[in-house]
Amino acid sequence: MVAPIDPLWINDRTLTHDGAGTLESDLGPEVYQELLAGFLSHLTSQVADLENAARIGGVPAARSVAHQIKSIASSFRAVHLNELTDHLLRLDGDEGELLESLVHAIDREVSQLQAG
Repeated sequence: MVAPIDPLWINDRTLTHDGAGTLESDLGPEVYQELLAGFLSHLTSQVADLENAARIGGVPAARSVAHQIKSIASSFRAVHLNELTDHLLRLDGDEGELLESLVHAIDREVSQLQAG
């Protein structure tokens, strides 16, 4: 039987946990909180990198940053951020307008995550 998904933060589409085998239960709450704080802090510079890539239409550069974010976001079960970066990873090189839109959506999601 699968445990129900409980919201970790108020916004249940941002970070969730399922109570079994999560990063928090594997590492303990103190280490988890330290890692989470580092992840959330590093997102600021990653969003800036995405914005710079979008400004010049650099889909490959944006994909590289999105891949980094997606890898860690999935570890913290930042579901919506994971979905947004996954969509960015599937962009073709000539989709600059969509890139800008996704970067803005990622920026909004990161702001919500950081606000907790």
